[in-house]
Amino acid sequence: MRREGAAALVLLFLSPIIAEFLSGSTTPTEFINPVVLLMLLGLYGTSALLIRELRVRHGLSYASVLVLGFAYGVLEEGLGSGLNVTFNHI
Repeated sequence: MRREGAAALVLLFLSPIIAEFLSGSTTPTEFINPVVLLMLLGLYGTSALLIRELRVRHGLSYASVLVLGFAYGVLEEGLGSGLNVTFNHI
């Protein structure tokens, strides 16, 4: 595996660990559940890879990475809260 592939794989798995596991939002037993892990990888891992790819391809600064991360966080929380409210009223 090339160095870039290994770095992308580490980023893919490290992003949900930092976002959910270290913050305490997801318990260790939930985190090792394959379905939950796949959902978290899809939610956080792919977003982190997308932001990294945008930075590399367009030569963005680290400030741009922070802005993209902030925008992702607002979007993810907004959609998550909106879906939570919708399903609670059903």
